[in-house]
Amino acid sequence: MFEELQIFRDGVLPDIVDVCFIHAIKDQIPSDIVDKIKFDIRTECVPLTTIKKVCEQNGICVKVRGARTNSKNTCNTFGSEDSEFKADICCIKRIISSMLRTPESHHIF
Repeated sequence: MFEELQIFRDGVLPDIVDVCFIHAIKDQIPSDIVDKIKFDIRTECVPLTTIKKVCEQNGICVKVRGARTNSKNTCNTFGSEDSEFKADICCIKRIISSMLRTPESHHIF
């Protein structure tokens, strides 16, 4: 299950790995735009300011949904909602890390 979500145990990596953010948007955004975004987003932890910049530069809209522990769900929208290309993704913290027993990090799906 974790491999489908692009989460791998230490020392186990496939030949070609897209970071979580790229993996999450690649079926929703055209590949030529995704290829450009790969130059800006190269790590697993992506600041929301970077997502905002990438959306504005590429004329796309990305909704990032995140579950919080205090029973509130959050949804941040980056880019114009009138954009032709849109992606709806989920940001998961702590849950996956605790299941893998790794240090806390952000994972986007």
